[in-house]
Amino acid sequence: MQSTVHNMFHDPFYYGMLVQAGGIADLIDLGQGFIPVTNKATYGAIQAMAEPDA
Repeated sequence: MQSTVHNMFHDPFYYGMLVQAGGIADLIDLGQGFIPVTNKATYGAIQAMAEPDA
C-alpha cells in the first residue's frame, strides 16, 4: 500500500523536472526563476520509503 505522502508527492515536478509529452525539462536549468519545493535527494528518499518493500 502506498503512503499518502507518496500519492501527493509522486511527480518529479516538485524538485524541478517537468515530464510532459514524452520530454523532460529541467526547470531549474531553464533560468526562469523556478523554485523547487524540494531537492532530488529528498524526493528520492520519500519515493523509496513508499515502495512496498520499504
